[in-house]
Amino acid sequence: VIIFSWFPAFGDFLIFFQRLFWPAPHSIPSMEATTVTVIPAEPPAATMQPSGGAAESRGGLASPCPSSPLSPAASPTFPGYSGDLETLVRLFKDLDTGVPVSTRTCLLRTYRDCFVGDQAVSWMVRHGVATSREQAVDLGNWLMTFGVFYHVTRDQPFKDASCCYYMFDPEWPRAPTSDPYLSQPVTVKKSFDEATPNLLIIGGGMGGALAAKLLQDLYRVTLVDTKDYFENTPALPKVLANHALYVNNVVPHVSYLPSGSFVRDTVVALADHSATLSSGRVLRFDYCIIASGSSYTPPIKVRVGDSSQPFTIQDRQTMLREVSADIQKSDSVIVIGGGPVGVEIASEIVSQWPRKRLTLVSSANTLLERLPPAAGEKALRWFQKRGVEVRFGEKVQFPEDDNTGSLTVRTDLGHELKADLLLRMVGITPNSQFVKFPDAVNPQGQVRVNEHLQLPSHPHIFAVGDVNDRPEEKMALAAELQSHYVVQVLTQLWTQPGSVPHPYIPKPFQMLVNLGGRAGVYISFGRVMPVPE
Repeated sequence: VIIFSWFPAFGDFLIFFQRLFWPAPHSIPSMEATTVTVIPAEPPAATMQPSGGAAESRGGLASPCPSSPLSPAASPTFPGYSGDLETLVRLFKDLDTGVPVSTRTCLLRTYRDCFVGDQAVSWMVRHGVATSREQAVDLGNWLMTFGVFYHVTRDQPFKDASCCYYMFDPEWPRAPTSDPYLSQPVTVKKSFDEATPNLLIIGGGMGGALAAKLLQDLYRVTLVDTKDYFENTPALPKVLANHALYVNNVVPHVSYLPSGSFVRDTVVALADHSATLSSGRVLRFDYCIIASGSSYTPPIKVRVGDSSQPFTIQDRQTMLREVSADIQKSDSVIVIGGGPVGVEIASEIVSQWPRKRLTLVSSANTLLERLPPAAGEKALRWFQKRGVEVRFGEKVQFPEDDNTGSLTVRTDLGHELKADLLLRMVGITPNSQFVKFPDAVNPQGQVRVNEHLQLPSHPHIFAVGDVNDRPEEKMALAAELQSHYVVQVLTQLWTQPGSVPHPYIPKPFQMLVNLGGRAGVYISFGRVMPVPE
C-alpha cells in the first residue's frame, strides 16, 4: 500500500476501495475541548446588521463566549432513560462506583486515565441506565455529542468493544453543541486576532466537513448544516444490509471542530458577504465554500428543508434501522434505479439474503448507463448468476410520497410488479436553491464555477462537490478532491497575498461500484479493470 500510494491513481483507488468494503468514519479527529459557540436565534430585525468596519463584518459569526453548565431545568434527556443528563454524568464519572478508569496499553501505546467501551456498556446495563447493550451504545454516542468523553485517537464513535476513551474535565456538563436553539454556549479553545478572515462553509458532507477540519486553525470557520453529523454516504448500501455498521459510519460535526463553530440550520439566502438562515439569523463572512451537495431519495440522503427528515444522529440511526428491518423481513423487494446506488443496494440485498426475490428496474437500456458499456455488462452478469430479475427501459409509476411499503406497482409499459418492499434509488437534485446571484446557477440547478472552483462574479465564494457544474461524476471522491484543492487555494490566499493559484485539474476518472461482499466493478482511465465477480 505504501509503495503504490506513490502513484496517485492507484493510491486513491485503494482508499476508495477500503471505504466501500470496510465502512469506517472519515478520518476526522474526534472530540477535544469542544469549541463551538452556539448562539440562540435572534429575531430577523436584530440579526440584520449593517455592514461596517472589521468588527461589524465579523460580528455575525459565532464568537468566543464563557461556558455555562446546564441547569437542571435545561438538562435534556435521552429516549428510554428517565434521569437527567447531569445526574447521569455524575454517576458515570464517580470515582468509586462509576465506570472503571485506569492506565491501559493498546498496540504498544499507553493511555492514562481512560476507560474501555465494553466495560462502560456493561456498567450502563448493570446500573439500569440502559435496558440493552445496543441502547447503551446509542446512549454513549449521545453523551459524546455533549462532550462527556472522546476516543483516545479522536476518530472513533462510542462502541461496545475494547476501545479506550478519555473523560473530559469535571467542568461538566455543557450544552449540546449540536443544537443551535439552546442558549448555553460552549467555550472556544483557539482565539483569533481581528485580522483573521471569517470562512462560512455551507454543508457538512464529504467536501464541507473536510474543508472545515483542515481550515479551522487558519480561518474563523463556521460550518452550517441541516444535520448535526457527518455521514459516509458511499457506505450506506452496506449499512442498510447490516445496520450494525452504522456506528462506524457517522461522527458528530462538533467532534472534529476543536477550533471552529457549528450551527445546525438551513441557509435560505446567500448574499455577497452574508448568509441568512431559516431561523432568521444572519452570518457574515469574508470567504464562503458552498458544499451543500445534493438531495436524493431517502433513505440514502436526507432532504434539505423537509422537517420530517432525520437531522440528528439518533433520528437518522432510527430511520436506517427501520429500513434495514423492513428489508430483512421482506420476502420480495423491488429496487428502482440502475445507476451505481441502485446496483449497490440490490447487490448488498442479494448477497445478504440470497433467497429473497429481487427485481431491479432501470429506465435505461443498461445498468450503470453513465459508465463504459463493459461496466453495465459485468454488473448484469453478476445479477443474472444470482437469479435477480433485471428489467430495462421501464419506469415505475408511483405516488411522489411513497418510498417503502407492501404494494403493487405498474410500469409505463403496462407491466404489473408485486413486492413487499419498494426502494427508490433515483432522483439526485443539487442543493443550490439558496444561491440567487444572476446567472449563477445553470438549468440543471448546478452552481457555475470557473477553473478555480469560484463563482465567476464572486471570486471569494467557492463551490465543491455535487452542487457545482464541473463535468465530473458526482461522487464522494470528486467532492473530496475538489475540497482539497479549495483548501490549498484558501491557504495560499491567506499565507501568500496576491499570488495566483493554479487551476483545478481533476484526476483521471476512477470509480468502484461494489457488488456485494468483495466483488465489484472498478473503472480507471475509462477502462473496466479486472475485479472478481
